[in-house]
This record gives sequence, structure tokens and C-alpha cells, in this order.
Amino acid sequence: MAKNTVLIVDDKDINRVILHNMLATEYDVIEAADGQEAVYAIDAHKADIACILLDIIMPVMDGFGVLEHMKNSGLSKSIPVIIITGDESL
Repeated sequence: MAKNTVLIVDDKDINRVILHNMLATEYDVIEAADGQEAVYAIDAHKADIACILLDIIMPVMDGFGVLEHMKNSGLSKSIPVIIITGDESL
């Protein structure tokens, strides 16, 4: 079965809406507003996720925490992550 789900992780609603609208015609889209929600979504849908679009600076758990969870669970080897951010200082 082909992986056909993209997980969008960003604390800004507008960023999630824009990305969702861009991707929803080709992919099933799951959204998370912070890193903790992302971890739950990753664990629940890991077999279906084709890619994660991950913001770095977020409340509750940041993107680095999500990456650490993925590394510790071995998922960083099977799920590609694209870092996204609106922070101009990075």
C-alpha cells in the first residue's frame, strides 16, 4: 500500500490552511498545531505518512522535540521531514 498522507505541523493556523489547500488534491492531509499533537499523529498514522512538513518553533513541544521522538522510535529512517518556519532569524 502506498503512503499517501502528509502531516503538516505548525502552530499558525494560516500556514496549515495554505499548505493543506496546496496538498489536499493529491494527498490525505493530517494537521497538528504543536509538537505534542504531531507525536500523537505520527504514532497513530506512521504506516501511512509519506512526508512531514514540520515547523521548528512551536509551543508545548517544538520541532526539535518531534525530531528527537522520531529518532528514538526509529521513524526518522522511514519518514522524510521537511523543515518549515516563518522565523527569519534561523
